[in-house]
Amino acid sequence: MDYHIAKNIPLPLHKGSHTMLKYPWPVMDPGDSILIEPPFTESDARKCPSQISASMSAKRWVKLYRPEWNILCAREDGGIRIWIEDPTTEGA
Repeated sequence: MDYHIAKNIPLPLHKGSHTMLKYPWPVMDPGDSILIEPPFTESDARKCPSQISASMSAKRWVKLYRPEWNILCAREDGGIRIWIEDPTTEGA
């Protein structure tokens, strides 16, 4: 039996993991970012589970699907901004 090898077909998302569908990691490119806003005041930002969830989700997705990329996180406007970086193309 002969098999046709298909190139550049995107991996499907895991159906059992809602965090894979909650954030747009699969459609983001290096240099893209998203702002995760907390559901409460900035004074409580250190305790925000949605921010922790988003940064952990991003790190997990990158580790599984794009290990050459990095995730950068910083506080911004009372939330957290998450960037995708490809260090192999920096300065190109």
